[in-house]
Amino acid sequence: MLDSLKAFASPFISLTLGFAIDVGGWVCSLRLNLAEAGRRRRALQQTTGSTGAVKLFEDLAGGAVGHSCADTCAAAGMVCAQASFRERISAYNPSDAEYAAMFQVVGMTCGSISRELNAAVLPMWTSGGTCYVASDSSGSLATCDTVAEAEEDARRMCFCSPSAGQHSCWSHPDVQGIDTAGSTAPFGLAHSAALDALNLNSFNVTVITTLTDAASGRSWAPLWFASSGGEDPSLPGLRLGDAAGGANTVLMVGMADGTSSSSRSFEFVNPLTAGVETTFQLVCSRVDSASRDCTLRVTPAGSPSHTIGPINFPVGGNLYTGAGGSFGVQGASSFTGTLTGITVSAIPSRCLCMADSSDVSSSPRQPGPTCHQCAAGRIHSRQEAGAWRAAREAATAFQ
Repeated sequence: MLDSLKAFASPFISLTLGFAIDVGGWVCSLRLNLAEAGRRRRALQQTTGSTGAVKLFEDLAGGAVGHSCADTCAAAGMVCAQASFRERISAYNPSDAEYAAMFQVVGMTCGSISRELNAAVLPMWTSGGTCYVASDSSGSLATCDTVAEAEEDARRMCFCSPSAGQHSCWSHPDVQGIDTAGSTAPFGLAHSAALDALNLNSFNVTVITTLTDAASGRSWAPLWFASSGGEDPSLPGLRLGDAAGGANTVLMVGMADGTSSSSRSFEFVNPLTAGVETTFQLVCSRVDSASRDCTLRVTPAGSPSHTIGPINFPVGGNLYTGAGGSFGVQGASSFTGTLTGITVSAIPSRCLCMADSSDVSSSPRQPGPTCHQCAAGRIHSRQEAGAWRAAREAATAFQ
């Protein structure tokens, strides 16, 4: 069944990510796997300053308690952003496993999670292996100042953002590996990502799936996204419909200006080739302060891609998935199948070059020769070069 979506934790938890493609065709190929968090951390980290801060792609930094988060982030070449961290914690209370993953990213191993109120030092780690967090999101979670009330060997986790003039490039993971077999009702995955609140100028949605109508053996294309009404002749079987859904709707991904009832969406009403894995990619980029354009690319495996759009959306809306904010299968009970991959990737217009373990001398302000251009900034260590080239080819094909 469906893994629970943790939208707030996108900068912190390493999940398998897809390509994030901006309108210029540059690609930030950011692939991290939770099981490889330790290996990736060692490959991407730079240890600087007396605080022992670790600079990471996820914009997390860990340092010794007794030093302020302002100093910890500064030692990592970033600025303290504890207020943003608190907002995300307040918006969604992470599970123990998610907290442990955050700590792991900055090299803090959690033998257990304590939710006792440790307002003066949260989050922290001690040599006993306990990671302390507080459910009320108070205390040092919101301050960049020095927090001294801790055990002698405690370490504090800080949330940092790039300094002025720097660039960061990170992806916003949604869901992967959803098994929809036998399901005919919404999965119950509430998701309202509020991308604008995160200052994300661009994002894409990629859905790779094969869903089959067991009664006929036909596969159905499973994507909606909010738009204006009307037919689109560029792809047979595609029409624009209300977000209320229809008998042939299998999955929706949309954007609303407040409520799903006010949205209209693309609805695939005719089957694609039975059993063929189909990739749907929705790429959106901010146009001005009030709107963004989105383009849909549909690619059945082994077949040419179809490009639809661009369609203009109001910037104020949240990204949502499924009827009423949930992924869901709607329609006949004969719909079964497996959703093999869903990724929502947020694309800031800025990128930060990280030095890998063999190039730790590269300054984040002076990207080294192992980095590749990405839009207005730079990304990637040489470890990402192969994936970057492949993604660049895909982006070129999309233009």
